[in-house]
Amino acid sequence: MSSVEDLEERSKENPQAFELYASLLADIDAVIYQTAKAAIRRTEELVPELLRLRLTPPATEEIDRVAKKLQSHALHSATIGHHQAEELGLPILYMSGQSDEWDMLWRLHARYVVLLGAYPRESVAIEGRRVSFQFNVREP
Repeated sequence: MSSVEDLEERSKENPQAFELYASLLADIDAVIYQTAKAAIRRTEELVPELLRLRLTPPATEEIDRVAKKLQSHALHSATIGHHQAEELGLPILYMSGQSDEWDMLWRLHARYVVLLGAYPRESVAIEGRRVSFQFNVREP
């Protein structure tokens, strides 16, 4: 449940606290609210899609459980660590910061930051098994 929906529900349950909840909601404009709702809807679409890409996809019930957990108020706007991913039942491989695998992934990440910038907006990189592509994206 989103924070706004949570506050709406609480104000219905406790009308005396309406002024407190109204002051908390005063800083949230309609654009921010709609953007947050769109992000949650996108998570609803992406999580099942990504889980179904696994070599052995989980059962539909498991996909629904993981998606709901990821959309919870505590997790929907933040990355999760390996402990949380493991608790969700996601397949993880923890890599020590001193491992060769971690070093290779860090180098790849650093190259993307150099190539595309820290927050790419106009460039996209796609990795394939045999080739990498980098291209510019023009906004309309």
